[in-house]
Amino acid sequence: MVKHACAVLIDGIHTDIVTNIYKDRVFLIITQYKKFGCMINVSRESSLKQFNSHTYSTEVVFGKDTEEINAVARYIGEAIDIDRPLLLSLALKSYEPKTIKKIIQVINKIKTW
Repeated sequence: MVKHACAVLIDGIHTDIVTNIYKDRVFLIITQYKKFGCMINVSRESSLKQFNSHTYSTEVVFGKDTEEINAVARYIGEAIDIDRPLLLSLALKSYEPKTIKKIIQVINKIKTW
């Protein structure tokens, strides 16, 4: 297991980002509340090979199952180009696109997969 953790200010809000990389999965924690949030499985599936495109599916396994949570989880999976199953814990004060994009920038800087 490889673990990376960092804390950053996103729009003036303390944000903890932790990655645990396992052989078969990545566990990513993103929290602004210093606790676990909604847990979502994100999986990448190949679709049309001639277009090199992938589709991402999400499944909330713990917490509130909303369209917003699923859309953010799918967007994060796509943006960090995850190549194995992702277990994502989200506990954010804001799910605004600008906030999510800043978080993705940080993840892409610290990721090692």
